[in-house]
Amino acid sequence: MSNVKKIFRYGTVTAVSYLALLLGTWMLVELISFSPIVAYPIALTIVYVGVYFASATYVFRVSDHRQQSTRFLLAVVVFWLLNAGFYYVLVDTLQVQYLLSVIVNILIFGPLRYFVYQRFVFITKQTNSN
Repeated sequence: MSNVKKIFRYGTVTAVSYLALLLGTWMLVELISFSPIVAYPIALTIVYVGVYFASATYVFRVSDHRQQSTRFLLAVVVFWLLNAGFYYVLVDTLQVQYLLSVIVNILIFGPLRYFVYQRFVFITKQTNSN
């Protein structure tokens, strides 16, 4: 599979997931009155579950989910901690508006996630049958 197609599919999944992250964070803050510091990690967790299935089936098209599930879980924990930590610094320490902080996180961690997913999580063995 060409990298251009894979990057396009990753971009599609990323765009949808980050729209869901923005909407989820907004809904939890504005409609349910959660603190942004609490709302963002909740929305992030839900989005990451969806991203796993979309990445495994649509972007990287792997068939053995068991093989990469441990690597994905490790990557998710690391990215979740980095995302939530950086978000906390932006919102609480630097007083950046909460939705703008989501967008900053998207711009920083989106490209980094693609690289980690491609090189570490969704590794497929090449066969000579192609």
